[in-house]
Amino acid sequence: MAHLGGFLATCLLGRLRDLTASPAHGLMLCAVFLVAGGALVLRLPAREVNR
Repeated sequence: MAHLGGFLATCLLGRLRDLTASPAHGLMLCAVFLVAGGALVLRLPAREVNR
């Protein structure tokens, strides 16, 4: 799963940089995915984590 994410992230960053001529939008999108992933992890119930 991590290999797929690493591949897609670089493709998406390159595509957004080409479209906007700035790497800022791609990095902001990565930050949004990072925050969303953290929020999903924090929503896990304790009984699922302590299995």
